[in-house]
Amino acid sequence: MRGVNREMRWLEPAAFVVALAAFLAISACLESVAAALAVPGIIYAGRALFPKDPVAGVVGAATFAVALPIGGAGAAWALAFGLHRKLPLAALAALVAVGEFALHPQLALVLPTAPVVVGAGLLGAAFGAMTGLAKAKWVLLAIAIGFVDPGALLATCAVGIAVLPAAVVRTVGTERRELVALAAGVPLVLAALLSSM
Repeated sequence: MRGVNREMRWLEPAAFVVALAAFLAISACLESVAAALAVPGIIYAGRALFPKDPVAGVVGAATFAVALPIGGAGAAWALAFGLHRKLPLAALAALVAVGEFALHPQLALVLPTAPVVVGAGLLGAAFGAMTGLAKAKWVLLAIAIGFVDPGALLATCAVGIAVLPAAVVRTVGTERRELVALAAGVPLVLAALLSSM
């Protein structure tokens, strides 16, 4: 009987370690899925800011994706629905963002994983606010709130990045808006990719 009890004592820590490893693996998978779900939310938010230049949102989503984010779906969709004035959906997405934060509560300032995305997002949102872009102040507010969670910060900054290629398109004033927006976005995506390596 004592031999069985000794074996059981070793099983309890082993079972705990297996359960902890399973929880961490599931959590990592959920955060990856949340990051993947944030990409269309960023594109949708960019479309709210620039209906004539939807490629600008794609550039923001691409910089987010190459930064290897964790989470961010709730924040991206909350901002997107808010910019489209779908407030009940924005509130629901904000609750998802709170749930994502509960999965990994850490200050984004501790993990400067993507300085290009954060810097360019802040620059784009501030530029939009200074030039009178109607919804840029909401993007700045979302970025400020996003500083408590790394995924939310990257997702909201990616929406701010959409302002930069759209500004280039408006400055150039061409009929080939999509090509100009893509050309303006390539350096941003490359810089984000290099900074995340």
